[in-house]
Amino acid sequence: MKTSLRAATPSPPRRSRPRVNGRPDLKIRPWGQHPRRQFLRLAVGAAALPTLSCTPDAQSFPSRPTTMIVPFPAGGALDTIGRIVAEPMKGLIGQPIIIENVSGASGTVGVGRAVRAAPDGYTVSVGNWPTHVVNGAMFALLYDLLRDFEPVALLSSNPYVVVARKGLPAKNLQDLIALLKSERLTLGTAGPGSGQHVGGIYFQKATGASLQFVPYRSGSSDIMKELVGGHIDLTFDQAISALPYVRNGQIKAYAITASARLAAALTNVGRRLDAGERPAPQRR
Repeated sequence: MKTSLRAATPSPPRRSRPRVNGRPDLKIRPWGQHPRRQFLRLAVGAAALPTLSCTPDAQSFPSRPTTMIVPFPAGGALDTIGRIVAEPMKGLIGQPIIIENVSGASGTVGVGRAVRAAPDGYTVSVGNWPTHVVNGAMFALLYDLLRDFEPVALLSSNPYVVVARKGLPAKNLQDLIALLKSERLTLGTAGPGSGQHVGGIYFQKATGASLQFVPYRSGSSDIMKELVGGHIDLTFDQAISALPYVRNGQIKAYAITASARLAAALTNVGRRLDAGERPAPQRR
């Protein structure tokens, strides 16, 4: 998950961007040119505040609450991490952090809301690789993810877990793959381009299975409710969202997209989707 700051100056038209050998000339602004961004980097990174630039603008910033836009509903993985970060951050900057959940269209509605915010440093956007990477490759966005945001900090690394409804007969990952090849199971997603959707597409390609994707506007919170209720068969979801249900025995876990096993949390997971145990790609 990443945090980004709305660009502090109006964005120039696309055609005005300098180009070198036919490619955009992307230049990094010197650190001291943006005291607001420097302040937020220090706050999010829990660094010492006295290192802030001593310009009048920097000394008076922030003078009011900051809005943190989460492009998914309350209760999901991104919302949880955003709130965890906001709590110590407000103590560091001496002002409230207002969480604003703006969901819809695979996170593009919330990210677009951040782009349209006043470029004054009082709006930050939290996102993940689907909202700030995949969406830029999949959709014709009304904003530019590289031009319209200033990166602030990487907040966390959250692996995905392959989980299924409790009544699914598969006992391990290989049983699940065999079942998927014989039946077309349903997989809950937060919409096209979401982590669940991209993970499912990859899984199909790697195993030769065929999945029926079921999108949910509210993302992880609704997907988990539907999975626990047995209304969908499986999903790929972030560990922070899935683990509470796995620990309570409400759903099954089959694999994790990480380089190491989460032994304390997933002792019953027999195989991992890591470099050593990925399903072999199917040749067509």
